[in-house]
Amino acid sequence: MEGTPFGRYRLVELIGRGGMGDVWRAFDTVTDRVVAVKVLPAHLANDQTFQERFRREARAAAGLNNPHVVPIHDFGEIDGRLFVDMRLIEGEDLGTLLASGPLPPRRAIKIIEQIALALFAAHRIGLVHRDVKPSNILVTEDDFAYLIDFGIARAAGEAGLTDTGAAVGTWAYMAPERFSTGAADARADVYALTCVLYEALTGESPFPAKTLEQIATAHMLQPPPQPSTVRPQVPRAMDEVITTGMAKEPEQRYASTKDLATAARAAVGGATDHTQAAPPLWTSQPTQQVHRPGPTVAGPPADPTERLRQPDPAAFAAATQYRTPTDQVPPRPAEPPAPAAPPSGRRRNILLAAGAAVVVVIVAVVAVIAFTGDSDSPSGGSASSGSSPSGSSSPGAPPSVPQAAPAGAMFNGTQPWTVDVSGAAKSDRSDAIIGALNAAGGWGTENRLQIDFSNAVFFADQNTPRMQVVGTEDYCGGGPDCDAVPAEMPVPDNANIGGSTDLQCDPSGNTEGQGDCQLLVVDRDGQKLYETYHSTKEGDALKAQAFFIWDLNKEYPENLRGDQCTSADAGGFPIAAMTPTADEVASGSIDHAIRFILPNDRMRAEVYVHPASHAGGPESTDDNAPPYGVRFRLKADFDDSGYTDSQKVVITALKTHGMLLADGGQVPLTFADDRTSTAKWADLGIASDTFSAITPDAFEVVELGPDVPLTYDCVRNP
Repeated sequence: MEGTPFGRYRLVELIGRGGMGDVWRAFDTVTDRVVAVKVLPAHLANDQTFQERFRREARAAAGLNNPHVVPIHDFGEIDGRLFVDMRLIEGEDLGTLLASGPLPPRRAIKIIEQIALALFAAHRIGLVHRDVKPSNILVTEDDFAYLIDFGIARAAGEAGLTDTGAAVGTWAYMAPERFSTGAADARADVYALTCVLYEALTGESPFPAKTLEQIATAHMLQPPPQPSTVRPQVPRAMDEVITTGMAKEPEQRYASTKDLATAARAAVGGATDHTQAAPPLWTSQPTQQVHRPGPTVAGPPADPTERLRQPDPAAFAAATQYRTPTDQVPPRPAEPPAPAAPPSGRRRNILLAAGAAVVVVIVAVVAVIAFTGDSDSPSGGSASSGSSPSGSSSPGAPPSVPQAAPAGAMFNGTQPWTVDVSGAAKSDRSDAIIGALNAAGGWGTENRLQIDFSNAVFFADQNTPRMQVVGTEDYCGGGPDCDAVPAEMPVPDNANIGGSTDLQCDPSGNTEGQGDCQLLVVDRDGQKLYETYHSTKEGDALKAQAFFIWDLNKEYPENLRGDQCTSADAGGFPIAAMTPTADEVASGSIDHAIRFILPNDRMRAEVYVHPASHAGGPESTDDNAPPYGVRFRLKADFDDSGYTDSQKVVITALKTHGMLLADGGQVPLTFADDRTSTAKWADLGIASDTFSAITPDAFEVVELGPDVPLTYDCVRNP
């Protein structure tokens, strides 16, 4: 790869410039990977204030381990120039996204939830961001969000690095106390994030104004606006969320960003989303109605300003928000090392979406979040007491709200597979069932708890091409289990049927790796999940032996689509809803049970238990063999000390939601192929054998209902 040498790196292309440095697309010759390298500008190389701020950015980012903070690979000094080596992220900032209009409430909340987790992680270790705003939130094409630009973040007790009399931060999102006392603790980030939420919901700032005086006065004196009055599509419950998050007094706000996100998620519980997003991408949207209105959040002023009394706007521009320079020639090597050729139309970070040009922000982000008990007041920053950064409520904090459906769930509302069973009773039959499974040989694959990554979950929107689905001669075995065909379903251009590289599949089982031939597609706009079984493309149509449409807004009962009714899974479950994705794990939470399967000869024949609604071909005559629908829960005292943080996300899910027996086969666990995920399993340290040492003895059976004799006489629920 060509480029200008810079130590171990070859700088290929200047992709952004900010006050804290220039960012290059670079090739690391030691690790053989493309990265983003941020270099302190030459004219600041001898400025001790900027050097310290640059180092602080790097230290803080490197000290955070959260999937929504861009990872730091390395930082140091090369030829007298400070640098930071970061993961290269491609996406667009939320401000650019909102230029096309407000987001649907659930999509807005999904993005805010992720940023709330990043801030919460920072607050727990004593760091405050102090510049939360849409342009500092990077969103990938799959709606995976990163909090960026931590150039002004500070740790509690650290002295400020700004010049006397300057307050750093963007006015439209600054908490009232920052205008008055200059204090900024975690609660100032809660306020700012609420402002961003308001803007995401309405497409406008809570207090639009052009001068500092107007903005400051509004933040300090005007009541928070109500998003439902600006956009009727926003649930009224959101008004209270905004009011609480933007409370004038810090102690009256939510105690943490996680509390804010939980309240926001609950506020959209049962509301139907009629708003339009640009571009509409699928995100999980679990909800539960809450009877708290939800307030407002701010957007940038018409003429946003970064500093008060700033002597050099360019020097204090956003440190890590980068766009392709449009009117600059890359600096010569005497400045930051330049690429061999200047950026040109050969590679421009511009994409067209819905006919409009969208800027692609390729961001190398030093994800530093600094919690500050310091003041940024003109007096120079004396420490303020501030509240302890924790998730617990403090005196005067707003009352807790009902828990929303989990952030990782695909369906809205509570579903049989999203129930937290960590406190559920252990079944009296648990020891017998586990013992019978052990006696039969344990898990498939030689009693190793391995993972099958062969199925991908695809995401569609209103612009996704539709394909007609037709039935085979023996469609659905002539029963009512399936949905009527011919019908249409969205099929993304990159879709493939499980086990195949395209939409051609051999359901006969004569082709290695193919058999069930399932296609799983989530339609975010239509709020449907489409799943096929024994399907393959014939001509312009998709021919399937079974076809199922799940309503993402429906709360399914314990017998799912109806007793004795199958689905693309033999147990009657929606496969995609119980299949963890790499993005879920990267977000830090799997909020649903995990699908698992066993060989047919190890499952009890002729019965199933709820929440299954069907059974495939179980063969065991042992009355203690596990039946379809049984829920295994990893024991609470299971030692996870040998696992990484990402791996512990799976361990935690197995303890809180367990795994549900859904089908017959050899490889026990089913995780989604990461082709459609931003995060990658390899980066998360999760492979097929990661959990293979966990035996059935590490699990217990959650109390299960009565046996349902298997008759195959499907009676569909309304």
